[in-house]
Amino acid sequence: EKLGKPMAEDPQPAAPAAAPTAAEGKTLRWQIGSSALQVLEHVYTMEPFPGLETRRDLARQLNVSARQVQVWFQNKRQRERKISKQMGLFSTPGLPDTPATTAAK
Repeated sequence: EKLGKPMAEDPQPAAPAAAPTAAEGKTLRWQIGSSALQVLEHVYTMEPFPGLETRRDLARQLNVSARQVQVWFQNKRQRERKISKQMGLFSTPGLPDTPATTAAK
C-alpha cells in the first residue's frame, strides 16, 4: 500500500474489544454503527470530557475497549475545534481553548 493513498474501509460490523487481526496481520478498524454513534454523540453533548468510569461503561455497552471510546472523544473534540476554526471562531463553545488558540487571541 502506497503512502498518501486513503485506505479503503471494508463494511465490517463493529470490532469486539479484543480487536481481531486481518489475514495480513493488520488490526481491523472499529466500524462505528449508527446506534453506537447515537450513544456516543448523546454522551458527548452532555459531557465532552467523560471520566474513566463513563468511558468504561460506554465501552461495555458498545462492546469495545475503553481506549477506543477515549480516542473517539478525542477525535470528536478535535473535529469540533476544526469546524470552529473554519468558521472563524477562536474558541469552540463548550470546550476549553488549546494553547494555540490562546496564543492567537
